[in-house]
Amino acid sequence: MSLDLSKLSREQKLRLYDLIQEKKRRERAKKPVFEPFPAQKRIIESKALEKYLFCGNGFSKTTLLVNWIHWAATGFNPITGEIMPVPSVIYLVVDDPSKIEQKIIPEYRKWNDLPEDHIHKDGKPHPSRFSYDTGSVVHIITHEVNLLKLEGVEMTHIAFDEPPPRHVYVGLYRGGRIEGRPLQVLMAGTPLYQPWLRTDIYERWVEGELPHVECFFGQSKDNPHLPDDYETRFGGLLTDEEKATRFRGEFFDLSGQALAGLWDPKKHVIPRDSFKWDPDYPCVVAIDPHTSKSHVAILMGVDRENRLYVLDEFSEKSVARKFARSLIDRGWFSNYRVIDIVYDCAGNADTTSGEGFRPFGDVFNEELGKARVGRARGTTYDNKDDEDFVERIKDVLLVPQTPDSAGQFIPKLRILSHCRSLERDIRQVQWQRDKKLNENKPKLDIRNTDHLACLKYALATNLYFKKNREKAYTYSRAVYGFKLPSQRGFKLKLP
Repeated sequence: MSLDLSKLSREQKLRLYDLIQEKKRRERAKKPVFEPFPAQKRIIESKALEKYLFCGNGFSKTTLLVNWIHWAATGFNPITGEIMPVPSVIYLVVDDPSKIEQKIIPEYRKWNDLPEDHIHKDGKPHPSRFSYDTGSVVHIITHEVNLLKLEGVEMTHIAFDEPPPRHVYVGLYRGGRIEGRPLQVLMAGTPLYQPWLRTDIYERWVEGELPHVECFFGQSKDNPHLPDDYETRFGGLLTDEEKATRFRGEFFDLSGQALAGLWDPKKHVIPRDSFKWDPDYPCVVAIDPHTSKSHVAILMGVDRENRLYVLDEFSEKSVARKFARSLIDRGWFSNYRVIDIVYDCAGNADTTSGEGFRPFGDVFNEELGKARVGRARGTTYDNKDDEDFVERIKDVLLVPQTPDSAGQFIPKLRILSHCRSLERDIRQVQWQRDKKLNENKPKLDIRNTDHLACLKYALATNLYFKKNREKAYTYSRAVYGFKLPSQRGFKLKLP
């Protein structure tokens, strides 16, 4: 039976209001207390301004996210005891607006108060704003937001429920410019999409380039409240690649990795500090030139056992002449016996040098000629054969099943520990996909793995210890007015 409020006196209405408020207070008192499990607690206690959680399904990321938002809005973190400045301007970014009422608000209210009059739709079909007595406000937007509406907005916090497109991230991030309030970010989601997060955030963090960032991986099994049979039942529907992403938070765009299974850092990587190289051993320099991004080069040598070593790597966004000078100054041609220099034949095209219509190869060789270190040559069709490269790279990475005379299992190719870009390319390169057949081609997708492209050209030189060259590939004729050494007996003076 419904209550007719019109028949109540003013005193009765006030009494009824007090009773309703008391009922709400008692309901709030019954709310569970959020006690993070260890994997969540590590994230909460991190001092990083930006935290990125790549997690499996069922990790309880939404619980973490809504509590983080509540603490930022109210100014107190009960887990760490930290008192934070308020008011805060927080942007919550969701991939689908239906999540707001179906998932975000129910999870928020499970742990914290969120009165109905603090939820605002602002003319939209779904809630778009939370307000707080502290003066804080949470604006809720989706991945479909019109970025023009974000021009000029400023914020103190951004919370992402699932990885956003890069343009949304960049469009929001520029608003973190309130003086005295450094922007704080929490992104939590399963990395099924948006591979830019791996290349622009995670890999740069691993390289130590983003000191304000900390990345975390969360597994489904980290959540002690998950049903015991969750992974068994759900996993029965998934491929191994999908399990890696949905249960362990691994990047799905790496599911087509081609060489990761052959790579073992304990076998393939040598500490730089403890490694000594004989300057009489032959080496090659391989270069992948570019017109719109950095030129890339590697230095590869071979020892008496015919084992290959990547001794150094280098990249620089510059014109061809400056890049050649940088390699010379780096000591590659004075501290090592370089017997061959090879570059991608795309560098023979006009306008690739940064000096008018001149090709990269011509200008690069002109500078080498000045330093009397030989002449570089462009790759041939055979050098760039994809199927041949697949067999070569597999052969040199394969760890032998039987030990050598010293009882060691040493692969044919190893790299020095500071060559991290090449190591990353080897770990992450994928097979090219045939879109029509939806299957892998016998080709590596090296379009964005420039250091691996250099290794491809270096291996194509067929370097071995007794290769019959004392010096880099040379011509007997003068080139651009510089006489190049051509005699076989010529040898660089070593320090």
